[in-house]
Amino acid sequence: MENKFEKDVFLAIDPGSVKCGLAVLEYSGAIVLLDSALRIEFNAAINEISNSFPVNRIVVGNGTTSATLISEIKENTKLPVLPVDERGTTLRARRLWAEKEWSRGIYQYVPLIIKTIFEPSSLDSYAAWAIGLQFLENCDSFDVE
Repeated sequence: MENKFEKDVFLAIDPGSVKCGLAVLEYSGAIVLLDSALRIEFNAAINEISNSFPVNRIVVGNGTTSATLISEIKENTKLPVLPVDERGTTLRARRLWAEKEWSRGIYQYVPLIIKTIFEPSSLDSYAAWAIGLQFLENCDSFDVE
């Protein structure tokens, strides 16, 4: 896949024991890619994303299984890997999903509280997006270039 981006992007990961949410974001917060990968296919997914986009760092939510996942990522890539506090990202993921999926046509007039009732069974990629936004909001507390 040809690189269409002039600027670097970063990969945000919502770690899970069975499946991980993946989001590629620009440093403006704009979403480039939302995806998820089974843990057994995780390294292949990371390699594919790294080869398709100019990823210059990886941020990982510090919740469930994050320590194991961070160690695995560090073994398989030379990119810097940063843990990010993921408190509140599930609720934020629900809001991001509702805003993105229900913002067109007549659905834009449905109240947000109603939209979140109909959330999809998997919010993993949206949770990764929320983790990426959390990183951007707090990047002054990280050792970031």
